[in-house]
Amino acid sequence: MKLVMIGVRGHYGLVYQSLPDLPEMEVAGISAGSNDDISALRQGLRERGHAPAEFSDYREMLDKIKPDFVCVSGPFELHAEMCIEALKRNAHVFCEKPVAISMKQLEAIKAACAGKPHLRLISMVSMRYAGNYLAAYAAVKAGKIGKVLMIDARKSYKLGNRPEYYRHFETYGGTIPWVGIHVIDMIYYFSGSGFKKIFATQTRENNFGHGDLEIAAHCQFAMQNGVMAACSVDFLRPPAAPSHGDTRLRVAGTLGVLELIEDGIQDGVRLINTDGNQVLPPLPEKKIFLDLVRGGSDNLLPRLDALATFDVTAASLLARESAETGKVIALP
Repeated sequence: MKLVMIGVRGHYGLVYQSLPDLPEMEVAGISAGSNDDISALRQGLRERGHAPAEFSDYREMLDKIKPDFVCVSGPFELHAEMCIEALKRNAHVFCEKPVAISMKQLEAIKAACAGKPHLRLISMVSMRYAGNYLAAYAAVKAGKIGKVLMIDARKSYKLGNRPEYYRHFETYGGTIPWVGIHVIDMIYYFSGSGFKKIFATQTRENNFGHGDLEIAAHCQFAMQNGVMAACSVDFLRPPAAPSHGDTRLRVAGTLGVLELIEDGIQDGVRLINTDGNQVLPPLPEKKIFLDLVRGGSDNLLPRLDALATFDVTAASLLARESAETGKVIALP
């Protein structure tokens, strides 16, 4: 099998996790897909025994190598275009989130996939593959908190000094689709339902000179199955914090409450129900890119697929639209 990698913006390192488990896969080509420096990607692959050809034009790379898989981590505003070009050439796609920064782009990807049902496409929302989230999901699926009624989630990052493309809406796409999509995926994942109504707010004030970047946002969701959900996202984590991110998840049901914290201080999952109060040990972590490639089944983990990718991406983009317009958005 041949893999090519486009770009270095985001979580392309998720591919590295799976390469030791994929001896049959050759990383045959790399391209920046932009003016970005790809020396770190080149070095990372060499350290893992791969010496890919390099291309200035990613389309030329796709045509010459004819890859089985394409990793897309190029400029955010080009994700959709790059995914469509890969799908046209009958390649499976592993794309940085969000796969699109507009609904028009998302509809174009969906149309490209519709004619290629044998191809797989997923975005890099990898939280659901991590040990604490697997343990939390297993407890919910086992009925430990009864019927899920409410979900609250939080994702907070350090801001730092972000590159120029984060400072312009046209090249960033918004904090809700970039940061919020992680916890919106958790809401989708733990509720087991699609979205029915969406309302959100956001602000660019006091964003430390970062142009169009929204420093904070809050989203509310009514799910198709009646679950009520909310999430907050921000770049307000202090520089002195022990970890780059602070993630929280609370899932409340008719028989108990599950709380997950990952903040570098008290990481873990706590379950409180009729049996008492306990801390759940994490389950063995799974690898998102390996899951895409091998395409196996897993009774515990609902596999991330194109449908989930499109649903969560759409919810993120519509939440951003709600925050921009002040309107509640109802889905069919």
